[in-house]
Amino acid sequence: MLLSKELYDEIVRLIKLKAGKEELTPENLKEAIERTAISVSKFCRLRALPMELKYTLADMAANAYDMLHPIQEADDSDSRVKSIKQGDTTIELATVVTVTFNHIDEITAAYKRDLLAWRGIYWR
Repeated sequence: MLLSKELYDEIVRLIKLKAGKEELTPENLKEAIERTAISVSKFCRLRALPMELKYTLADMAANAYDMLHPIQEADDSDSRVKSIKQGDTTIELATVVTVTFNHIDEITAAYKRDLLAWRGIYWR
């Protein structure tokens, strides 16, 4: 078993502390947490993930949840207006930068720095 019950519950608790994720249930988060656990296990070559990785796993699982359940935002041009000039009519829109992941491996690569300390040469 990759995750102990205690670690799983702690990851759920940490994710629910994040803005916009307060209403999520363990059932909603199950797939994202499992995908994250498998990816980290393969990357670090660990059969059981330690409790010390709880914050990294929670952040990765939150990103995985966002990847699996993208939010369709309405294109509200009024809220994105950065500046308006009237003489010769110039309207400048603010750019919104969002980091979206398309695959769990991209999430793992983003957290590679945190995971390298746990990576082993052989499965352990």
